[in-house]
Amino acid sequence: MWNGRFTSCMSILGALLLLIGTLFHPPLTNPWDVSYAFKKMISHHNWILDHWIFFGGLLLWLLGLAHLANSYSTSDKLHSSGGRTAANCFVGSLIIWSMIMAMEIAVLPPLSHSAILNGENARLIWDVLFTWGLFAGYIGMAFVYIGILYLSYLSMGVQKVLAIISGMIGVIGIIITLLIPDVSLMVQLSTAPFPYLWTVWFSLKPNTRNNAPE
Repeated sequence: MWNGRFTSCMSILGALLLLIGTLFHPPLTNPWDVSYAFKKMISHHNWILDHWIFFGGLLLWLLGLAHLANSYSTSDKLHSSGGRTAANCFVGSLIIWSMIMAMEIAVLPPLSHSAILNGENARLIWDVLFTWGLFAGYIGMAFVYIGILYLSYLSMGVQKVLAIISGMIGVIGIIITLLIPDVSLMVQLSTAPFPYLWTVWFSLKPNTRNNAPE
């Protein structure tokens, strides 16, 4: 029992930290608008702290979701496979985000100072790394949304329906964002909250077909 409660609390705490980190992060949603991103970064005095909070949130949120997904199984192999695949998606997302956060915390800040002092070459490297990082972040979140779709195998009733809808909205939002980056901020603000809130609901009440013992 305590194991399940601890995991749920861990996931919810991670979701809260992720929200805090996102609120204090500059609104950077277009991977190719590097001039705007550079200006926002050098004027952000708590960039490193913000990304540590963001990373801590991701770590707790995704590990919690992966554990919850992997802990609920049924006698039906298809449903059990859905839970394991969802867990793998969350862990895969965390691996991608770990590489991104390492770059955001340890590489981009000193590189931005070097770009200010030394000019064009360092700035070109910064631009490339920023674009890669944000683009990879969308791929990482796509894994989360796909994981939510797989969790619909385990869910019942309204939770199942909302899992499908939320996961699809998240995936569609990423596709539109990458195809039409000029509207990326509006698209992300209108799509990303749905799968995020679903994961909080799932962590609070994993309404599954057959709960494994806690």
